[in-house]
Amino acid sequence: MSNLILTKGVDRFLDLADELAYDGISVHIAGPFPSEHMREYVLGRIRSMPHVIYHGPVYGEQKADFLRQVDLFVFLSRYFNEAEPLVLYEAMREGLPIVSTARGCIPDMLDSTMSVLVDKEAASLEKLVSAIRYWRDEPTKFAEMSASASARYSTLMFAGREQYKSFLRLFGR
Repeated sequence: MSNLILTKGVDRFLDLADELAYDGISVHIAGPFPSEHMREYVLGRIRSMPHVIYHGPVYGEQKADFLRQVDLFVFLSRYFNEAEPLVLYEAMREGLPIVSTARGCIPDMLDSTMSVLVDKEAASLEKLVSAIRYWRDEPTKFAEMSASASARYSTLMFAGREQYKSFLRLFGR
């Protein structure tokens, strides 16, 4: 979904996938490789991870299909200038609970009813692994988080439309 590079957290994502292998949890990853070096790194790591499925870059309807086939969305970016990643809105629109690093506007985009945030560097994945195991074992709680993700998306989109209308009124348009 994002460029598969270290600053976007691909290494931490693969570390998380490695931890989840012990639980028999399959993991899906999508996105382009910006360099041959990163392609070799990622594909080399997932070669020994049969529970990880790489989908390649996904755009448009393919992206929507990808989001519909996963249960939650993981975004472990360590990108210094991470701001307001659109992919998180796309995940919420599909009702996906989100686990993410707390960078840029991300903490304001998400709330605890539908997400788990970790430190900006994703230094420790223990909190995420525990949350994912809990959601797996508590399907009712997971369904509530999914509904909260959809509701959060609707709330944010409504607020955005209202701000835009206010902006237009302010400038006489």
